This record gives sequence, structure tokens and C-alpha cells, in this order.
Amino acid sequence: MRRLSCLKTSRFIDDLIVFKRGIPAHRIQSKRSMSLSMASAGPGIALLVVLIGQLPLRAEVLWEGDPSKGRKVFNNLNFEGGERHSRGSGTILPAKDRVHGEIWRVHKPAADKRAEIRGAAGWSDHQGKGGLMKQEVTCYLGWRYKFAMPRKTKKSWACFQWKSYPDPRNPDGYNQNYPFVMTYNGENLALTLHGPDWTKHRDRIAKVWSQPVKIGEWVDIVLAVRPSRDEKKGYVEIYFNGKLQTLESGGTRVHGKTMDGLEVAPKWGVYGGGAIGMEITVDLADLRIGTDLESVQPEPLR
Repeated sequence: MRRLSCLKTSRFIDDLIVFKRGIPAHRIQSKRSMSLSMASAGPGIALLVVLIGQLPLRAEVLWEGDPSKGRKVFNNLNFEGGERHSRGSGTILPAKDRVHGEIWRVHKPAADKRAEIRGAAGWSDHQGKGGLMKQEVTCYLGWRYKFAMPRKTKKSWACFQWKSYPDPRNPDGYNQNYPFVMTYNGENLALTLHGPDWTKHRDRIAKVWSQPVKIGEWVDIVLAVRPSRDEKKGYVEIYFNGKLQTLESGGTRVHGKTMDGLEVAPKWGVYGGGAIGMEITVDLADLRIGTDLESVQPEPLR
């Protein structure tokens, strides 16, 4: 009798793990049969259910920046000329790449300051209207980069921003502008965190990672981000070409306030005073946001 109870418990645990991890449907029992298994397994199964419930959910792509679907996959496109508030003449369009097929191509003319994609439609909490992004829930953003510019420079420009926007109802809750930013100068790709009120306290700016990247070279990026207004709960990790990176601190994770203002949104492209005077093109492929590394990691180049 005892052995029979153990067997029933084991079968129920297998059923629950299969259901939780997203094993193909033909291997999953019906909810009714799982309930019967649970009932016959005895009261001790309740604790096991709680523990197994902590297993990670199946990998899921929450958003994909598919070029074939056009600009509707983004919340907006931002262009800005070299003169403050002047309209830029850059372009953000689908293009063909001999390796990756259809990609996004961001082109910023020399005279301009900005050509950027703003936000992932349906995922970003655009203008406070809601999205799939949740505070305190880790998300993974993956993509491929290739930069085209005439030469390396001393000044860097932003190729990715985790950009925040003010809340009209709570202006004091907006004090970062961009909690973290990725920059490039034709030689090195770098990630920098900006803490609360960093414009008044420059010591709250911290470069946490850098990596040599050649002009014209495709590289893979994945960022693991936990959006949070709590500096102890928010964090960022970075994977470069499939490998989790060791940061300047010696660890692989840096904590900080990663949620600011009304919303935060990913921005890809070209932005900054360091970009003025130079024609720059950024190619982007495999733009995805998902629930884990597996769901967004670009496939290895062949």
C-alpha cells in the first residue's frame, strides 16, 4: 500500500513538472487526471506542489522586432538634427543583409544628433498605457549589432538606452533620464549605469563593462534586466556573443535603480553629441524580448 502511494506521488510530480516546463502536449495528462493523481497521492503532496511551483515557466518570446511587420512593432521612431529641437533627416527602414536576411537599418546623417527606435510595442509601458513589462520581473532583451562609421572617435555615442520618461503626476519620481546606457566609439562597446540624481552627483555614474568591437563586425547582445525602483532589487546582467560577462566589479550582476518616472523603454540606434559630424549606420537583427536567455539568444553565426 505504501509503495502504491509512493508510485502515485511520483507520477503526479512527473505530471506537474511536465506541465510546468512546457513539455509537448501529447505527454501531458488532462487536468482531471492530474487532479485524481493529486487526490490519491495523499496530503503530503501539497508541500511538493508548492516547491515544484517555484520551477521556472517555459521560455517565451514576449516581443519580436520583425522587420517584415514594419514600424508598427515599435512605439515610435525618433529623429533629431544637430540643432536643439530641430528635425533630423535620418531613416530607420528594413534592409537586406547577406548573412541575416531582413534586418533593421538605422541611418543617421553626419549633421544629425539622433536616429533611434523607441520602445517595443505591446511590451513597453508606453505613455503609461500598460504593456507586458512588469516591475520586479526579470526580462531578457536580445539582438545583434553591426556598426558602420568612417573611423573611431574619442567621443562615444549611445547605441542603446534604457530610457525613462517623466510622470506629469509625480515629477519628483523622475530623476535618472536613462538608468543605463550602452555606448560605442568605433572601438569599444561599453555599458554605464546612472543612479538617481546623477546630474547633480557625478559619482553615481559607473561604467560597469566594456568590450572591443570592430567597425563592421556583427556581435550578439543579451541584457537581463529586473526593472525596479529599489536600488537593491533592480539589476542588469550582460551576455556578449553568448557568454555571461564579468563586470568591472568582478561579479556578473550589477544592482541599481532600473525603473524611473512614468515608464522605461528600450531604445536602439544612434544618439548623442558625440555622433554629430559623422555619418553612422547601425544594423540590427534578431530583436527579441523574452522570459529567459533561451528565448532571446541569437543563434550562433555559421
